[in-house]
Amino acid sequence: MNLEGIVSGFQKKQWLWLTLFFLVFLFIFLFFTFPGDRLISSLLFKFNQSSDVTINAENVKFSWMSGITLDKPVVNLPSGSISLKEINLKLPLFSLFLHKPSGRFFLLSDAGKITGEFILKNKLSRVKLNFSEIDLSRFSFLSGVLKGTISGILKGKMRLDFPGKWEKSNGLIVLKGRDLLVSKLPYLQLIGEKKLNFQKLSAIGKLENGKLRIESFKLGGEKFFVKLNGSVRLVTPLLSSILNLQVKLKLPPDLETKIGPLLPSAGFIKGVGGIYTKRLSGRLAFYF
Repeated sequence: MNLEGIVSGFQKKQWLWLTLFFLVFLFIFLFFTFPGDRLISSLLFKFNQSSDVTINAENVKFSWMSGITLDKPVVNLPSGSISLKEINLKLPLFSLFLHKPSGRFFLLSDAGKITGEFILKNKLSRVKLNFSEIDLSRFSFLSGVLKGTISGILKGKMRLDFPGKWEKSNGLIVLKGRDLLVSKLPYLQLIGEKKLNFQKLSAIGKLENGKLRIESFKLGGEKFFVKLNGSVRLVTPLLSSILNLQVKLKLPPDLETKIGPLLPSAGFIKGVGGIYTKRLSGRLAFYF
């Protein structure tokens, strides 16, 4: 090899090392100076401007290791607000650049914690949730929805695959609850009751191609319960969904005396064992 070839080879290696050094330096610079906090605050501001649901937090932090953290966030819904201790979102940045955001999240509050995973794509969104010992009395927005108060402990899991239309969605929901108590509801006052103690909740539902099949649903104990079975055909918009459900209702003696005579006028039929049944059909919007 002549001298000119040796010099040329040395120059190529030198440029290679210089390029590699520059890229490493650039990566370290971006790692320590990336304005993650400012970027997340800006995205949160844009989200709040374009949605009926808004999120406000005392502090927004970004870390390459721990992800995005919102300290003491408040989620404002049309029906009320939810105050949390922390929301943590682990979101790989490369998923944003690929326009397929995915990651894991963790919500912590005085009411309990919720963990989950999500994938957002153009044709399919997937969400997985796990509830752990949720104290329902801590969620004030439920009072706005029910027009009363509810307390009790809830746990369970949920999975939803949503391709943009409810008619093609799939999923699973499993819920268990205990010490469930509702009070201050308008219809309770009409019958002279202050509260209803449902004790337990057990529910399993499977969603396949837009059809939600309720495999089991029982709210209450042995002497007082509400049971559901049947299906709901989901439609976009959701309130247009079609119900095909059967409700079974068992009342304790004191309530049986008060509202039992009124139930036939509401479409309930009294059967064996004092159990009332009714068929729910038609559009979901009719019941809301």
